[in-house]
Amino acid sequence: MRPLPHRVDAATLFVNLLDAMPASRIRLGIILLVLTYASIAGLLCFLALRPAPVLHSVPLPNPNGYDDFVKAGRVASPSAADFLSMSQNELREFVTQNSEALKLVRSGLAKECRVPIEFSTNYLNLHLPELGSIKSLGRVLAAEGRLAEMENRPRDAAQSYLDTVRFGQESARGGFLLDKLVGIALESIGLKPLEKLSQTLDAKQCRQTIQQLEIVEAKEEPAQEVFQKEEELTHHAPLSQRLAALGVRLRAGSGRR
Repeated sequence: MRPLPHRVDAATLFVNLLDAMPASRIRLGIILLVLTYASIAGLLCFLALRPAPVLHSVPLPNPNGYDDFVKAGRVASPSAADFLSMSQNELREFVTQNSEALKLVRSGLAKECRVPIEFSTNYLNLHLPELGSIKSLGRVLAAEGRLAEMENRPRDAAQSYLDTVRFGQESARGGFLLDKLVGIALESIGLKPLEKLSQTLDAKQCRQTIQQLEIVEAKEEPAQEVFQKEEELTHHAPLSQRLAALGVRLRAGSGRR
């Protein structure tokens, strides 16, 4: 039977390792360690002392199309997630049930839109349910397009998918990065079936679709404006709001992988 190894004291082991190392390597290691901590301390001081960005307050449009999106979310059916597995009759019933929500969404799209943002403790508690409704509404629009495809109405289907893309863009305009991530997901929900549908559209319908997509792209909110609001969030929002927003973004990122 092999004898049990002697317990090694961590401090003794560290001293023995130092004794075995050349003095020049020890000095180099200490210098690198000091420089590393100095760099970290300098970065923290820079972040703490740099002036906070000025809040760029943009007035909300009046009327605001985003208000119509919120109203639509309150009347929409909550069972939109599984619309891809619905039969034609089920889709028809589902779209009919959401006719009022679709009307409100398109009413909002006809207006200038902007997400009302706040730097407050309760903002995310109020806004996250709205984002959930926004995602459901995007699926309702896509379900309308799928029904039109099943009923051999490619032009109507293309318009529904285009409205889904526009809705993803407009429902995130003026919001934080979290709003933008939801908007990008909704744009994808509309673009993927629209790409497949393009093979069945005639030349005129294809040109019209491309023209509308170019208009949507031209109205895209610059990424710099989104990042500017994130920087403002970092400096001006309460700590609880910053931590909650970070947690939601991390969960969203892990969900996409």
